[in-house]
Amino acid sequence: IGEDGRWTDVALRGERVPFPGLPPRFFLAGKPAKITAVSEADGGAVLYLKGDGVAGACRMQSTRDAIRSVVEMEGGSKHEMVGVELPLPAPPVSTLHLPAGRSAGYAIDADSPKGRENGLPCNHRGRQFCAAEIGGNVLSLIGYTKAEQLPRDAFGLTWKVGGFVTDDALWLKLAYLNGTPWELAAHPSLGGAIARYRRHLERDYGGIPWRDDPNMPDWFTDLKMVVTLDMLRSHGEVMHNY
Repeated sequence: IGEDGRWTDVALRGERVPFPGLPPRFFLAGKPAKITAVSEADGGAVLYLKGDGVAGACRMQSTRDAIRSVVEMEGGSKHEMVGVELPLPAPPVSTLHLPAGRSAGYAIDADSPKGRENGLPCNHRGRQFCAAEIGGNVLSLIGYTKAEQLPRDAFGLTWKVGGFVTDDALWLKLAYLNGTPWELAAHPSLGGAIARYRRHLERDYGGIPWRDDPNMPDWFTDLKMVVTLDMLRSHGEVMHNY
């Protein structure tokens, strides 16, 4: 990381991968916040942020196998949203994978149109996970947002992700609750990135694969046909599906 917060290169599995040399963009309570200073601390780095009426810091710490980052807004409650746009090498060097459902996802690559307006909007995806293929390596990003941080009388989305391509970078967009940690880790393949996410679910949330659930009936793994029923509103909107 340069003195102005620019990402010049990242060490992935012992190999240094050149990055676009652009600083990440930060948002505090929806307002842009520029990097005003960078300092080293405890084997990591602190990026100090300031915008129109907002201030905060991004603290990055190296762990045994990942880089753990936390964006904290000064005076902000844990219910405030913060955001970051991370610059990755532009396609075709990089391809970004965003899960969109139980068995579907999006990819932003060399065939994707350029421009913020032509990218994937920063929306709730249901998975606090995404991965970027960079050269022959894979960079995973896992968020650690907990839904119980939201007030009981409020409704909100705790984790959003999107992305877009410009001439000089592939931008990964994140929006999440103030003070939420997230980790970057390197892997030799997409399979390794997914395995890390599964270990996180098992370790931190007690989640187990269906095949390992002793309460799962045998027929569940031998479905012959699945029928989906949609409940429609009068104007054609899908209200629920079963």
